[in-house]
Amino acid sequence: MNEDDQHNDDEVISEELQDEIRRRAEGGQSVLAETMIQLVKSGHADFLFLRDDSCKKWWDNTVSNARESIVKRNNQIKIYLLKKSAWDKLSKEERKLLCLQAPSINKWMLKYIPQQEESDSTQP
Repeated sequence: MNEDDQHNDDEVISEELQDEIRRRAEGGQSVLAETMIQLVKSGHADFLFLRDDSCKKWWDNTVSNARESIVKRNNQIKIYLLKKSAWDKLSKEERKLLCLQAPSINKWMLKYIPQQEESDSTQP
């Protein structure tokens, strides 16, 4: 895929990607990011990209950074769930013998993980 075609892949912009772009936008960039999301969703971003290379570069970087952040977040969640699954399979005695601590969860993960964590994590 060449650089000129990169923005065409973003015409279908997922809700997850939109949310991540919005979350990462700071100050005045939040208005720009929201505008670009709406332009991409409506299929009108191509016109802007044809006229302004700096806008295209900014948007490509914004989308790329948001995608990287989503991948990193999903990997952290996957690792937590794997550790939690292993932890849940061990008995209380096995955990003590192996000197293991329950896997820790970051508060932001709660938004992405189905709720059943609280009571299960201390059960043998």
